[in-house]
Amino acid sequence: MPAQQQSLELANTDHLHADLKGRSVRGGLVTITSQGSQFVMQSVATVVLARLLVPAEFGMVAMVTAHHGLASAFADLGLSESNHPAQGDHP
Repeated sequence: MPAQQQSLELANTDHLHADLKGRSVRGGLVTITSQGSQFVMQSVATVVLARLLVPAEFGMVAMVTAHHGLASAFADLGLSESNHPAQGDHP
């Protein structure tokens, strides 16, 4: 029984309720900062590529980027998980 009691102690989440507001605010700030820095880095990369590539090559990069964005949106919808059968579903 000591192993069962130890696993119950590991699953205890009471300590997370102590500073829930502070943790939520910090998590939100980290998320906003991350999204903002991602936008800035993508914008800088686009400007650099626009300066380095000829217009035809940059157009190809723009088309690939658009397709990649659509594919990422579908991946975020959970379609990647639904296309794979579960372990026990093999005929």
